[in-house]
Amino acid sequence: LFRLIPIAIPIFFIGVHGAPKMLMEFLVIAIFYSSVAFGLAHGSIMNVFVQGVGGFAWCILFLKCGGMNGKFCTALCCTTASHALYNMAVYGFGVT
Repeated sequence: LFRLIPIAIPIFFIGVHGAPKMLMEFLVIAIFYSSVAFGLAHGSIMNVFVQGVGGFAWCILFLKCGGMNGKFCTALCCTTASHALYNMAVYGFGVT
């Protein structure tokens, strides 16, 4: 379920017509609360600062890379590639 929420929020609210300004304010608030819930689902309140902030950044990246304009494939490719690079840095190279 948590895997689909970050993808479903922008697709549901933006659709294929783009996001008006008023909707963007709502999306940022919805992304914030979704990120807090994501961090809490991973453990304690400290996880909100790691997973929650990271999730918020990836949601904003998704919107900026084409999610706001209905280019969901491009946006998903950008966020997936950046998440893969993050995972390589954390797990492959031991960077925290």
